[in-house]
Amino acid sequence: MELLGFSLAALMGLSLGLLGGGGSILTVPILVYVLGFGAKESIAMGLAVVGVTSLVGAASHWRKGNVRFRAALLFALVAMEGTYGGARLSALLSGATQLLLFAAVMLVSAFFMFRNGRRDAASAPSPHKAPVPVMVLAALGVGGL
Repeated sequence: MELLGFSLAALMGLSLGLLGGGGSILTVPILVYVLGFGAKESIAMGLAVVGVTSLVGAASHWRKGNVRFRAALLFALVAMEGTYGGARLSALLSGATQLLLFAAVMLVSAFFMFRNGRRDAASAPSPHKAPVPVMVLAALGVGGL
């Protein structure tokens, strides 16, 4: 079973490298259903796994000049506050409830990815500077989730 778990973890890392995101959607089910960890532990471990993996991926983008450091730092600091709040709230929820919420977030994400994925890449908006209040609200939401 551990060999299967490690093999799936390697595939998850490969998909993170290829796709650039969505790691917790893959990590949590592997930890819960393949490796047998509890829901709460898997969600916490998934956060660490995806965080480290994302940091490694972000380093190469930083070297290429693709990272707006000030925006990323602001987002990260506010998201950490949201994560702290979300972790405190998670103590009020059972592991099963957390997995149900996790599944709902996965379905909503899949819907928007499918809907937006049908658009032509050429018609995608160019990156722009988001207003600070919008960025703060987004970071709190991401961190809380």
